[in-house]
Amino acid sequence: QKCLDLLQFSPRTVIAIHPEGKRNKTDDPYALLPAKPGVGRIALQSQAPVIPLFINGLSNDIKQIIKNRQQPEPGSVRMHFGAPVELADLFEQADDPAAHQAAAERIHGRIAALGEEERAARAG
Repeated sequence: QKCLDLLQFSPRTVIAIHPEGKRNKTDDPYALLPAKPGVGRIALQSQAPVIPLFINGLSNDIKQIIKNRQQPEPGSVRMHFGAPVELADLFEQADDPAAHQAAAERIHGRIAALGEEERAARAG
């Protein structure tokens, strides 16, 4: 609800959310956890644009993240943005938990596809 309140407060608000509900802390950055409906609920009820983003190269060690922020290594973190995720067909169902999950899975799928693009870019 806090995210919805913030998005209504200002059209310039940006919120970054893991569609899995938390960060994946495994060693495989391409293995995404299952999508949770919360991100779909926020997307549908706010109707805010959803820009998918896949990030690779962040450490699971908070001390290392802070150190790299102060002294970044060039090319250590890669970010791949996608085109906005189209969700208008689900807006009329903004209060339906099944639509929340459908939206979350659509967003999740776009992020997974960006992850595969990133994997191919690293391999090439």
